[in-house]
Amino acid sequence: MRLYFATDVHGSETCWRKFLNAAAHYKADVLILGGDMTGKALVPIIHDGGDNWHATLLEVRTEMTTEEEVAAFEDRVIRRGYYPFRTDPVELQRLSEDEGHWHGLFQEKMLETVEKWMRMADERLGGTGVRVFCCPGNDDQFEVDEIIDNAKTVELAEGRVIDVDGFQMVSTGWSNRTPWHTYREEDEPDLWQKDLTGAIAHWIEVGQPDDKTLLRAAGRAARVTVYAYRSGAELWWAPIADQLARAKHLAVWRIPTSASRMLGTLAARSMHLQCTIQDGGLWVSDAARNVQIEPVALKVREA
Repeated sequence: MRLYFATDVHGSETCWRKFLNAAAHYKADVLILGGDMTGKALVPIIHDGGDNWHATLLEVRTEMTTEEEVAAFEDRVIRRGYYPFRTDPVELQRLSEDEGHWHGLFQEKMLETVEKWMRMADERLGGTGVRVFCCPGNDDQFEVDEIIDNAKTVELAEGRVIDVDGFQMVSTGWSNRTPWHTYREEDEPDLWQKDLTGAIAHWIEVGQPDDKTLLRAAGRAARVTVYAYRSGAELWWAPIADQLARAKHLAVWRIPTSASRMLGTLAARSMHLQCTIQDGGLWVSDAARNVQIEPVALKVREA
Protein backbone atom coordinates (compact mmCIF):
# COMPACT_ATOMS: atom_id res chain seq x y z
CA MET A 1 0.00 0.00 0.00
CA ARG A 2 1.24 3.48 -0.86
CA LEU A 3 -0.25 6.36 1.13
CA TYR A 4 -0.14 10.09 0.36
CA PHE A 5 -0.77 12.55 3.22
CA ALA A 6 -1.35 16.31 3.02
CA THR A 7 -2.80 18.89 5.37
CA ASP A 8 -3.71 22.57 5.78
CA VAL A 9 -4.76 23.43 2.24
CA HIS A 10 -6.90 26.25 3.73
CA GLY A 11 -9.30 26.62 0.83
CA SER A 12 -6.71 26.64 -1.97
CA GLU A 13 -8.25 24.95 -4.98
CA THR A 14 -4.79 24.59 -6.51
CA CYS A 15 -3.71 22.53 -3.51
CA TRP A 16 -6.89 20.44 -3.63
CA ARG A 17 -6.31 19.65 -7.33
CA LYS A 18 -2.73 18.65 -6.59
CA PHE A 19 -3.96 16.50 -3.72
CA LEU A 20 -6.34 14.60 -6.02
CA ASN A 21 -3.71 14.33 -8.76
CA ALA A 22 -1.24 12.85 -6.26
CA ALA A 23 -2.96 9.47 -6.61
CA ALA A 24 -1.82 9.11 -10.22
CA HIS A 25 1.45 11.02 -9.88
CA TYR A 26 2.72 9.04 -6.87
CA LYS A 27 0.78 5.85 -7.63
CA ALA A 28 -0.89 6.19 -4.22
CA ASP A 29 -3.59 3.79 -3.09
CA VAL A 30 -4.82 6.06 -0.29
CA LEU A 31 -5.05 9.86 -0.04
CA ILE A 32 -5.46 11.51 3.36
CA LEU A 33 -6.13 15.21 3.90
CA GLY A 34 -5.31 15.77 7.54
CA GLY A 35 -7.24 18.93 8.35
CA ASP A 36 -7.94 22.64 7.87
CA MET A 37 -9.56 22.26 4.46
CA THR A 38 -11.40 25.54 4.26
CA GLY A 39 -10.42 29.14 3.56
CA LYS A 40 -10.52 32.06 5.93
CA ALA A 41 -11.83 35.14 4.12
CA LEU A 42 -14.23 36.60 1.59
CA VAL A 43 -12.94 38.87 -1.20
CA PRO A 44 -15.57 41.27 -2.60
CA ILE A 45 -15.43 42.18 -6.30
CA ILE A 46 -17.21 45.51 -6.48
CA HIS A 47 -19.25 46.69 -9.46
CA ASP A 48 -18.64 50.40 -10.04
CA GLY A 49 -21.23 50.75 -12.78
CA GLY A 50 -21.15 50.00 -16.48
CA ASP A 51 -18.29 47.63 -17.32
CA ASN A 52 -16.15 48.75 -14.37
CA TRP A 53 -15.20 46.51 -11.42
CA HIS A 54 -12.52 46.67 -8.77
CA ALA A 55 -11.23 44.42 -6.00
CA THR A 56 -8.34 44.15 -3.57
CA LEU A 57 -6.33 40.98 -3.01
CA LEU A 58 -3.36 40.92 -0.62
CA GLU A 59 -3.44 44.74 -0.42
CA VAL A 60 -3.16 45.11 -4.21
CA ARG A 61 -6.08 46.85 -5.94
CA THR A 62 -7.12 45.51 -9.34
CA GLU A 63 -9.46 47.27 -11.77
CA MET A 64 -11.35 45.28 -14.39
CA THR A 65 -13.49 46.20 -17.39
CA THR A 66 -14.41 42.86 -19.00
CA GLU A 67 -16.10 39.66 -17.90
CA GLU A 68 -12.93 37.77 -18.78
CA GLU A 69 -10.87 39.94 -16.44
CA VAL A 70 -13.36 39.51 -13.60
CA ALA A 71 -13.45 35.75 -14.08
CA ALA A 72 -9.64 35.62 -14.16
CA PHE A 73 -9.47 37.61 -10.91
CA GLU A 74 -11.98 35.23 -9.29
CA ASP A 75 -9.69 32.38 -10.34
CA ARG A 76 -6.72 34.06 -8.63
CA VAL A 77 -8.72 34.49 -5.43
CA ILE A 78 -9.80 30.84 -5.44
CA ARG A 79 -6.23 29.65 -6.01
CA ARG A 80 -5.19 31.69 -2.96
CA GLY A 81 -7.76 29.94 -0.77
CA TYR A 82 -10.25 32.81 -0.42
CA TYR A 83 -13.87 33.10 -1.52
CA PRO A 84 -14.72 35.75 -4.15
CA PHE A 85 -18.17 37.24 -4.52
CA ARG A 86 -19.57 39.96 -6.73
CA THR A 87 -21.32 42.88 -5.12
CA ASP A 88 -21.90 46.63 -5.39
CA PRO A 89 -20.99 49.49 -3.00
CA VAL A 90 -24.47 49.63 -1.43
CA GLU A 91 -24.64 45.89 -0.74
CA LEU A 92 -21.05 45.86 0.51
CA GLN A 93 -21.82 48.66 2.96
CA ARG A 94 -24.83 46.73 4.21
CA LEU A 95 -22.70 43.62 4.67
CA SER A 96 -19.98 45.53 6.53
CA GLU A 97 -22.58 46.83 8.99
CA ASP A 98 -24.11 43.39 9.62
CA GLU A 99 -21.56 40.94 11.04
CA GLY A 100 -24.07 38.09 11.13
CA HIS A 101 -24.90 38.52 7.44
CA TRP A 102 -21.19 38.67 6.56
CA HIS A 103 -20.50 35.43 8.46
CA GLY A 104 -23.54 33.82 6.86
CA LEU A 105 -22.27 34.70 3.39
CA PHE A 106 -18.82 33.34 4.28
CA GLN A 107 -20.35 30.04 5.41
CA GLU A 108 -22.43 29.81 2.24
CA LYS A 109 -19.42 30.33 -0.06
CA MET A 110 -17.23 28.03 2.01
CA LEU A 111 -19.74 25.14 1.98
CA GLU A 112 -20.36 25.61 -1.75
CA THR A 113 -16.62 25.20 -2.28
CA VAL A 114 -16.46 22.00 -0.20
CA GLU A 115 -19.37 20.57 -2.20
CA LYS A 116 -17.55 21.49 -5.42
CA TRP A 117 -14.39 19.75 -4.18
CA MET A 118 -16.36 16.58 -3.43
CA ARG A 119 -17.70 16.58 -7.01
CA MET A 120 -14.15 17.06 -8.33
CA ALA A 121 -13.06 14.00 -6.35
CA ASP A 122 -15.93 11.99 -7.85
CA GLU A 123 -14.94 13.05 -11.37
CA ARG A 124 -11.23 12.30 -10.97
CA LEU A 125 -11.11 9.32 -8.63
CA GLY A 126 -14.58 7.77 -8.60
CA GLY A 127 -14.37 4.09 -9.52
CA THR A 128 -10.56 3.98 -9.48
CA GLY A 129 -10.32 2.09 -6.19
CA VAL A 130 -8.29 4.90 -4.60
CA ARG A 131 -9.56 5.67 -1.10
CA VAL A 132 -9.73 9.35 -0.18
CA PHE A 133 -10.10 10.49 3.42
CA CYS A 134 -10.72 13.99 4.75
CA CYS A 135 -10.31 14.88 8.39
CA PRO A 136 -11.61 18.41 9.08
CA GLY A 137 -9.39 20.42 11.42
CA ASN A 138 -9.95 23.03 14.10
CA ASP A 139 -10.29 25.77 11.43
CA ASP A 140 -13.17 23.93 9.74
CA GLN A 141 -16.81 24.46 10.66
CA PHE A 142 -18.83 21.43 11.76
CA GLU A 143 -21.13 21.68 8.72
CA VAL A 144 -18.17 20.54 6.59
CA ASP A 145 -18.37 17.06 8.15
CA GLU A 146 -21.89 16.43 6.87
CA ILE A 147 -20.94 17.33 3.29
CA ILE A 148 -17.95 14.98 3.35
CA ASP A 149 -19.99 12.23 5.00
CA ASN A 150 -22.52 12.40 2.15
CA ALA A 151 -19.85 12.40 -0.59
CA LYS A 152 -19.54 9.44 -2.96
CA THR A 153 -15.76 9.12 -3.21
CA VAL A 154 -14.33 11.00 -0.25
CA GLU A 155 -14.73 9.38 3.18
CA LEU A 156 -15.07 11.29 6.44
CA ALA A 157 -12.44 10.20 8.98
CA GLU A 158 -13.02 12.79 11.72
CA GLY A 159 -13.70 11.20 15.11
CA ARG A 160 -13.58 7.69 13.72
CA VAL A 161 -11.32 4.65 13.75
CA ILE A 162 -10.81 3.68 10.10
CA ASP A 163 -9.32 0.45 8.82
CA VAL A 164 -6.83 1.13 6.03
CA ASP A 165 -5.47 -2.08 4.56
CA GLY A 166 -5.12 -3.70 7.97
CA PHE A 167 -3.88 -0.55 9.73
CA GLN A 168 -6.07 1.53 12.02
CA MET A 169 -6.23 5.29 11.51
CA VAL A 170 -7.63 7.53 14.25
CA SER A 171 -8.39 11.15 13.46
CA THR A 172 -9.49 14.19 15.46
CA GLY A 173 -9.44 17.78 14.30
CA TRP A 174 -9.78 19.19 17.81
CA SER A 175 -6.99 21.23 19.36
CA ASN A 176 -6.33 22.84 22.71
CA ARG A 177 -7.07 26.56 23.14
CA THR A 178 -5.64 28.91 20.51
CA PRO A 179 -5.51 32.72 20.30
CA TRP A 180 -7.82 32.56 17.26
CA HIS A 181 -10.87 30.90 18.92
CA THR A 182 -11.33 28.33 16.16
CA TYR A 183 -14.30 26.01 15.74
CA ARG A 184 -12.87 22.81 17.27
CA GLU A 185 -10.85 23.66 20.34
CA GLU A 186 -11.28 22.88 23.98
CA ASP A 187 -9.46 22.97 27.29
CA GLU A 188 -7.46 19.79 27.61
CA PRO A 189 -6.68 18.15 30.95
CA ASP A 190 -3.58 16.06 31.38
CA LEU A 191 -5.86 13.13 32.27
CA TRP A 192 -9.59 12.70 32.54
CA GLN A 193 -12.22 10.14 33.39
CA LYS A 194 -15.58 10.23 31.64
CA ASP A 195 -18.84 8.62 32.65
CA LEU A 196 -21.07 6.57 30.36
CA THR A 197 -22.77 9.70 29.00
CA GLY A 198 -19.45 11.24 27.91
CA ALA A 199 -19.47 13.86 30.68
CA ILE A 200 -16.16 14.47 32.46
CA ALA A 201 -16.35 12.88 35.90
CA HIS A 202 -12.76 13.62 36.96
CA TRP A 203 -10.41 16.22 35.48
CA ILE A 204 -6.73 15.88 36.46
CA GLU A 205 -4.01 18.48 35.90
CA VAL A 206 -0.30 17.99 36.51
CA GLY A 207 2.15 20.81 37.15
CA GLN A 208 1.15 24.38 37.95
CA PRO A 209 -1.83 25.39 35.78
CA ASP A 210 -3.23 28.91 35.94
CA ASP A 211 -6.40 29.80 37.81
CA LYS A 212 -8.48 30.38 34.66
CA THR A 213 -7.78 26.85 33.47
CA LEU A 214 -8.84 25.42 36.81
CA LEU A 215 -12.02 27.49 36.98
CA ARG A 216 -13.00 26.31 33.50
CA ALA A 217 -12.27 22.74 34.56
CA ALA A 218 -14.37 23.16 37.69
CA GLY A 219 -17.26 24.31 35.52
CA ARG A 220 -17.10 21.18 33.38
CA ALA A 221 -16.16 18.30 35.66
CA ALA A 222 -17.64 16.75 38.79
CA ARG A 223 -14.16 16.50 40.34
CA VAL A 224 -10.93 18.35 39.60
CA THR A 225 -7.55 17.33 41.00
CA VAL A 226 -4.18 19.05 40.60
CA TYR A 227 -0.83 17.42 41.35
CA ALA A 228 1.74 20.22 41.56
CA TYR A 229 5.18 18.70 41.31
CA ARG A 230 7.74 21.38 40.50
CA SER A 231 9.67 23.43 43.05
CA GLY A 232 7.94 26.58 44.22
CA ALA A 233 4.49 25.00 44.34
CA GLU A 234 3.53 27.07 47.40
CA LEU A 235 4.58 30.25 45.60
CA TRP A 236 2.42 29.22 42.63
CA TRP A 237 -0.57 28.42 44.83
CA ALA A 238 -0.54 31.39 47.22
CA PRO A 239 -1.74 34.12 44.80
CA ILE A 240 -4.55 32.01 43.31
CA ALA A 241 -5.79 30.20 46.42
CA ASP A 242 -8.48 32.78 47.29
CA GLN A 243 -9.69 32.92 43.70
CA LEU A 244 -10.13 29.13 43.64
CA ALA A 245 -11.71 28.80 47.08
CA ARG A 246 -15.17 28.81 45.49
CA ALA A 247 -14.31 25.74 43.40
CA LYS A 248 -15.71 23.32 46.00
CA HIS A 249 -14.86 20.11 44.13
CA LEU A 250 -11.24 21.10 43.44
CA ALA A 251 -8.42 19.35 45.29
CA VAL A 252 -4.79 20.48 45.03
CA TRP A 253 -1.87 18.33 46.11
CA ARG A 254 1.84 19.15 46.20
CA ILE A 255 4.31 16.40 45.35
CA PRO A 256 7.47 17.04 47.43
CA THR A 257 10.44 18.09 45.31
CA SER A 258 12.62 15.30 46.71
CA ALA A 259 10.06 12.70 45.66
CA SER A 260 9.79 14.22 42.18
CA ARG A 261 13.54 13.95 41.75
CA MET A 262 13.55 10.35 42.92
CA LEU A 263 10.78 9.50 40.46
CA GLY A 264 12.97 10.92 37.72
CA THR A 265 15.62 8.32 38.49
CA LEU A 266 13.13 5.57 37.60
CA ALA A 267 12.74 6.88 34.05
CA ALA A 268 14.33 4.59 31.48
CA ARG A 269 13.94 3.64 27.82
CA SER A 270 12.17 0.47 28.87
CA MET A 271 10.33 0.72 32.19
CA HIS A 272 8.41 -1.80 34.24
CA LEU A 273 6.97 0.00 37.26
CA GLN A 274 4.71 -1.10 40.07
CA CYS A 275 2.50 1.27 42.03
CA THR A 276 0.99 0.75 45.48
CA ILE A 277 -1.49 3.13 47.16
CA GLN A 278 -2.25 2.74 50.84
CA ASP A 279 -3.38 5.08 53.65
CA GLY A 280 -2.83 8.23 51.60
CA GLY A 281 0.69 7.23 50.59
CA LEU A 282 2.04 6.12 47.24
CA TRP A 283 4.95 3.80 46.46
CA VAL A 284 6.42 3.49 42.96
CA SER A 285 9.08 0.88 42.35
CA ASP A 286 11.06 -0.90 39.69
CA ALA A 287 13.16 -4.03 40.06
CA ALA A 288 15.86 -2.22 42.05
CA ARG A 289 14.41 0.92 43.67
CA ASN A 290 11.39 2.06 45.62
CA VAL A 291 10.18 5.67 45.86
CA GLN A 292 7.69 6.75 48.52
CA ILE A 293 5.48 9.74 47.78
CA GLU A 294 3.41 11.50 50.42
CA PRO A 295 1.40 14.28 48.74
CA VAL A 296 0.79 17.45 50.77
CA ALA A 297 -2.72 18.92 50.58
CA LEU A 298 -2.86 22.56 49.50
CA LYS A 299 -6.64 22.44 49.04
CA VAL A 300 -9.00 19.66 50.04
CA ARG A 301 -12.10 18.86 48.03
CA GLU A 302 -15.27 19.78 49.91
CA ALA A 303 -18.00 17.19 50.32
